[in-house]
Amino acid sequence: MNEDSLPLVKRMVDFLYRAEYKGTPAPSMSELQLHAKMFALADKYKIEGLRKLAIMKCLRRLHTLHDSNGSPAIEILESIGDIYQLSALKCSVRVLVEQDIRANIKKYLEDPVARKVYERVLMEVPEFIRDVLDLYLNQPFVKRCSSCCADKPMEVLKAKCRKCDRKLDFERAQKRNLKR
Repeated sequence: MNEDSLPLVKRMVDFLYRAEYKGTPAPSMSELQLHAKMFALADKYKIEGLRKLAIMKCLRRLHTLHDSNGSPAIEILESIGDIYQLSALKCSVRVLVEQDIRANIKKYLEDPVARKVYERVLMEVPEFIRDVLDLYLNQPFVKRCSSCCADKPMEVLKAKCRKCDRKLDFERAQKRNLKR
């Protein structure tokens, strides 16, 4: 435990006694970074309940960031370096952040400050951009299904030309091509 941060270890012990950890992160750490580091600590010491709680708090923080009036981009982007240093996060917290970036990148980069942070992250964590690009390859289009209410990969069957606004129906075009 020598290499672990004392405030994080105190939160871990707090969890063992109360099944909860609290406390505001240090000034140099965002709330998202705190929960990611708690997840890594739980993974290191194999504390399944703490892992689940940290993931839940990461997810809640992502939702809170999006529900607030401010821009979530800065906190999310600045957390990526820490999240990618923690190898245990590949299957959970990292995936949550990758999917959030994938879904909101265009909006995030409208903010000039967020764009600078994004460019810094690309240089410092090239693995991150590779993972986001892989998401685009594996899930070209993700939307909420009106039938099952899940965010799932979908096939794009209709689109609109950005120049003339003509609506394109890919399904009808495919059927026409099959008849030829």
